Amino acid sequence: DENDEPKVLVRKGMHVLKLSRCGLHPTSRFTFYDQVHTTGMDIPQAIHARAAQTLGKDMTFRDYAQGAYRMRGVGNGQQVELLIVPEILHLIMGEAGLAKGESRNKHQSSFQSISDPEAKTQQLLKDTMTWLLVNSCRSEGSQHTLLLQQSLSNVWRKQAYKILVSTVPALSASGESRTALHEESVVRRATNLFREPVDNTVLNAPPSYVPLFQQLSQEADRHSDLLRSDDSKAMVAQLLKVVSDKSAHTADPRLVDSESSGMLLDAEQVQEDEDEQEQEQEQEQEQEQEQEQEEEADGDEKAHFSKKEYSREDETIHAWSYANLAKPPSVSAQGFYHASEFRIFNGLTAAVEPLPFPEFCLISDNHFPKRWSLATHRRLKNIIVVMEWIPSRARLERHLPMSNPSARATAAPSHVGHEESLHEAFMLFSNGKSGLLTHSEVADVVRAMDMETGMEIEEVLMNLDKNKVGIDFQTFKQILQGDTVYRTQHGRYFVAVSLLEAETLRANMHLQRSNLVASTSLLTGSAASAPEILLSDDTSFALHAMDRLGTGYTLDATEKFGTSVAFMTSSAESIFRFVDSQTNLSTRQLHALLRALQDSPRAKRSEFYEEVRSCRRRPVQPVMKTPLRVVFENHHIYEVLMFRALLVRASAQMLARGLQAHDAFRAMDVTHAGALTCSQLYSGFIWLGVSAAASQIHDFVRRIDTTQDGLVTLTDFYNTFREELEDAPESLSVNGAIGPRPAPNAHPDIPQKSIQELHENLTHVSPRKDPSKVDLTPGILAKMRVKVVSWSQFKGVWTSKGMRGSTEASVFAPKDLSPGMLKHHTTRVCVAHYVSAGFLKPSDDQFYVLEIADKAASRISGSDFLRPVLDRFLPHPARFQLVWNQQDVKKDALHVWKPVPVSMEFVALGMVATISPEPPSVMIMRCVPKQWVTPSSNALRKVWESSAVGGRIGNLWTGGSLQTMVMSVGNSGGSTSETTYDLKSKKFCIQDLV
Repeated sequence: DENDEPKVLVRKGMHVLKLSRCGLHPTSRFTFYDQVHTTGMDIPQAIHARAAQTLGKDMTFRDYAQGAYRMRGVGNGQQVELLIVPEILHLIMGEAGLAKGESRNKHQSSFQSISDPEAKTQQLLKDTMTWLLVNSCRSEGSQHTLLLQQSLSNVWRKQAYKILVSTVPALSASGESRTALHEESVVRRATNLFREPVDNTVLNAPPSYVPLFQQLSQEADRHSDLLRSDDSKAMVAQLLKVVSDKSAHTADPRLVDSESSGMLLDAEQVQEDEDEQEQEQEQEQEQEQEQEQEEEADGDEKAHFSKKEYSREDETIHAWSYANLAKPPSVSAQGFYHASEFRIFNGLTAAVEPLPFPEFCLISDNHFPKRWSLATHRRLKNIIVVMEWIPSRARLERHLPMSNPSARATAAPSHVGHEESLHEAFMLFSNGKSGLLTHSEVADVVRAMDMETGMEIEEVLMNLDKNKVGIDFQTFKQILQGDTVYRTQHGRYFVAVSLLEAETLRANMHLQRSNLVASTSLLTGSAASAPEILLSDDTSFALHAMDRLGTGYTLDATEKFGTSVAFMTSSAESIFRFVDSQTNLSTRQLHALLRALQDSPRAKRSEFYEEVRSCRRRPVQPVMKTPLRVVFENHHIYEVLMFRALLVRASAQMLARGLQAHDAFRAMDVTHAGALTCSQLYSGFIWLGVSAAASQIHDFVRRIDTTQDGLVTLTDFYNTFREELEDAPESLSVNGAIGPRPAPNAHPDIPQKSIQELHENLTHVSPRKDPSKVDLTPGILAKMRVKVVSWSQFKGVWTSKGMRGSTEASVFAPKDLSPGMLKHHTTRVCVAHYVSAGFLKPSDDQFYVLEIADKAASRISGSDFLRPVLDRFLPHPARFQLVWNQQDVKKDALHVWKPVPVSMEFVALGMVATISPEPPSVMIMRCVPKQWVTPSSNALRKVWESSAVGGRIGNLWTGGSLQTMVMSVGNSGGSTSETTYDLKSKKFCIQDLV
């Protein structure tokens, strides 16, 4: 256990006892040793006991021997068997082969060729011991490397300590003396050496490998200003020579490559006690932060909700007889009223206008009495249990949609625009085939509309199309006008009941099963003097948990309840979730809710929801940023029909090609920018075999683009298609054919077609030509001029104002890069962000951007070649890698990101910053060709250091031709190893540098 005491878990009763008190014979025990307790733990075993020992990839000979000798009687009756997994056996064969001067495959072949089992076992044991000894040597080498690193850092730490001791009198002197102290920055750096920053950052990409000698040399250079004596400099040179000699004479390159990771692991072991203390401190800080967040949330909630005087008066329970379940629903019989009558008091107009919910949705008077809506404010209770109820199975009948206005409007298009949307979706699935759908394609259309399907619709299709020629549009409308897809039953109800009602209903249900006396008054429990009441088999009900209503799971049900109707269940679930002010509705639930509320104006829906939510204790968030926004943005289900049709059709085609969401996204992202443009999505849909107009693609992008920047990120794409792809069957219909999913195409070539982009920044670039098909000849490139221009229009990204940094700094991004009215042949691009000392906006001629102009194009009509040139020579980065972020700032914490170019042929001229942990869009900047630049020979200028802020030490620098921003991590002193670039020329033609 945690106190290193051997304990026994007794199987019978699962009791934990001390080993000395368990009374079990050693032959009746199974002993488990973890890695830590294989040393120093002596538990007697049976004389004939057999142990199974496992091997880890980093196990040394010492660890192996300690584990094996838990069996004190090895060789005298006790045995040890090795359990070697294939991955470990692969490592063993490799090391044993190197020991013999042969390859892994050759050694493994030799091992497999041994026919004698005993000889084969002996050879495997020898190879295992060889591998364990090599691991021991590698571990000792890592320990030696750690010692060298610690010895090297101790040199400048000692010097830093001497500097601090010698400057104590100066630090306590008068203000004038302190001002005259020219080494103030050195003192600050000496102090920072003894800080132990706590960093919990998890980088979004693995760090690039740097050889050990190079790492330590850079560390020595950064602390060179602290090495003031010749002895300290000589000691550093001597230690670096030892490291260099060790690296040069290391036979196995993996020893060198693993040193960095080994140092980190060993350092964690050396400082284990300190880490535990830090973890405890971090946990305390996290608890304090969570408490502060809860207090802030409570403050926000109080600020959001208007102060209402909630009343607790008139909370009398409405008692009703269990026998009344056999009667039709009414307030007098059971206290049930229609959900379309549910309203709350708002103090102004007496009550909020209710919504026209379907007639099969009811609310119990014990959950929320109707009389409360006209009197006082009431805090609403959560809907926990829903009762599905059939008063009379004999009178239960299928309810045609045409008999109810809400269902009729849902089943048959009631507006010309709705019928046009339905026809567009119909033609999309027909794929241009003479306006006819196969039966499987009709099922796909029905699935796109989230309608109930099954054997019944197949029977209808067979009756209407006996020869299987195909279903035309008019026939499909006829199907919708029937009750095949939107099937309801008259006499089946869903009731939101109180917890007390649910408890008593379930109790009476069990009493009836046992033929016992049930309570006459359901909620008063006066069963003692009541006559026996048993519901007949004609009346049945089921109790559902609200959060599992649509899953088919019931809390309890009467014996002859039967099965639910899918369309009614999904509608009731979505309606009660809406009344309960929930926002995490699935796509199917949202569409069911939209169908139910289609006869109500959107403003009424929003007013109802906001007023009801204001009477609940719920986390407050803008409803238009939740999935529920679909209900408030669309009048009718047909407004989202084309989106659903594209989604279902594209999902089916993706699965037919063996593609999951991330596979399809990578295939469509031909520029490796990490975000899809409208043109790329349009081209990808055509490649999948899904034809759509540009306006439909624009609507599709608007619905799934969470950042509203006209681009579809991988997260947007995955979240949109995930539900459809997961729900799709293993065999699916594509163009009427059914078959297994084929293997995905690893590197598809998708022809690109251009359409108008949403929020297009390059509005001056002529869209007349497809950029992918433009031949950029030397003559065209000779007319393309690149120029470095100063820039003064910036927007603030971050500032150190109010923080405990040693200096003041601000980060800016260029804005308004579009040229003027008479410069449509020109564009400017952002290549990085900029950092400036102080809090004022940068002055003129301080920072620069790149300007690209087509000298052969018209200033008014624009250029046909500007966009292809940008895409080819200045691509967006593939992604961003997190370099550094602030640890102890709760709000507006600085995050610095390093662009990762799309290939080795391009470089980034700087970095970008955000105040969010989410990576920025790759569209905010561009990279440049490596052949345009040379490594900068000028030293970078440090603008800001986070030495007094906490976490890892970060430093902001500015430099290069454009004076862009870069970030370095660690105690950098007056220099950094970050590479910056200068353009070979401040003004040139692209053809000159191709």
